[in-house]
Amino acid sequence: MASAQPALDAAREAVDKLDKSAMTEMRAMPSPPAVVVRAMRATLILLRGERRSSELSWEGCKRALSKLDAFIRELKDLDATTLPTERLARARPLTEAADFDPDDVARRSFAAAAMARWCRAVVHYRDAFTEAEPLMRQLAEAEASRAAADRDAAAAQGRAAEAAARVNETRIDFARATASKAAAEAEAGALRAKLDVAARL
Repeated sequence: MASAQPALDAAREAVDKLDKSAMTEMRAMPSPPAVVVRAMRATLILLRGERRSSELSWEGCKRALSKLDAFIRELKDLDATTLPTERLARARPLTEAADFDPDDVARRSFAAAAMARWCRAVVHYRDAFTEAEPLMRQLAEAEASRAAADRDAAAAQGRAAEAAARVNETRIDFARATASKAAAEAEAGALRAKLDVAARL
């Protein structure tokens, strides 16, 4: 996960730097290079799960760019951790193509390069998340178990403290009873002594 985060941060930075003029310039291309079209196709597959050929044609890509503010907002808001694996499987052949390198794409279109960078980063991040998810789940379970054990230990300590308090109270009661018994025995001894004296008179 940590190794993928810089790529995702770079993709977000690329999207943040997108301006309407670059997007408009790309949208205005009548017959763009194939890699520009593929960058937009991969973006639409990951972003919206598009599968219709009409939506993945260049005309469909241009329609997707018709509301630039909303489109850029979608790019920024996508949660890569919940991306369906079906979208990844369909986008991967595009993003792993040799000519899909963002630096190469930038020579054709800055906006398309940003899309290519975003697509690769999203796929990379989702792959890393999928790999880390079981470990994260195990960690969460271990932490929950530890928290439960801590609660049990605290409860046991509480019960032990209560028991110790009860033992202490019992000791105090026993000491009082012993003192009372000794006092009673002393008083009885004194009375017997008096009776003995009286009997001799």
